[in-house]
Amino acid sequence: MYVEGVMLLRLLLFCYNAALFYFYIVPSELVERAPMGWLLIDVGKPLEGGIVHYFAMLALFVIWFFNIKDSRKSLLVAILTGILLESVQLALPWRSFSLMDELWNLAGCLTGYVALSPVKRIILSRIS
Repeated sequence: MYVEGVMLLRLLLFCYNAALFYFYIVPSELVERAPMGWLLIDVGKPLEGGIVHYFAMLALFVIWFFNIKDSRKSLLVAILTGILLESVQLALPWRSFSLMDELWNLAGCLTGYVALSPVKRIILSRIS
């Protein structure tokens, strides 16, 4: 029962991150011109804190979904994934590279790591 709960949590985190990634890359211009009934929400960049939240959730997803036992490795994977996601978005015509974005991404990864590490340690100790 407990293992199924952890798997369900991983699936929910995956879906949540997929949705956040979709909404994160939708530009304001598309949202304004979208036909009625389209589910396009302009998250964009209303607050830089939103980017931190997004990458905190990304770090959380990496740690849980891939179940990396060593927390430092999972933090490194989350940071590299954040850099990769930022690089992939460079191909989009409405995105441009920003060092500040990378710093916010790093802050988000660290936030997710700090928030989840104690919880993960407690859960792993109960499983073993």
